[in-house]
Amino acid sequence: MFTKLEDEEIAAFREEFGGKTKIFPLQLKVGVVKEVLDHPEAAIQLLSQLRNDESEYVRKSVGNALCDISKKHKDLVKNELCTWDTTNKQIKQTHKLASKFLQKMKC
Repeated sequence: MFTKLEDEEIAAFREEFGGKTKIFPLQLKVGVVKEVLDHPEAAIQLLSQLRNDESEYVRKSVGNALCDISKKHKDLVKNELCTWDTTNKQIKQTHKLASKFLQKMKC
């Protein structure tokens, strides 16, 4: 099952894969699809931790992954997105991608 990422774990992952992580969100989407289907709440929480990542690539991957999850779990994704501070430019970018299929989302 998914667990909360700690800053040290994210840093170690980046170091292992050569600086900025371009693999993690894609591994999450492709490598553990069954986990996402069985535990969408945990997947959403894990992805949400990366909504303000320094890498634009990671933020876009997170937004796209949440968008994919929202196709089957609209309410779960919507509830999470309503907690985000969209005054932050990076979070707003991720939010925009994640809410693509959530019509006229109002929190």
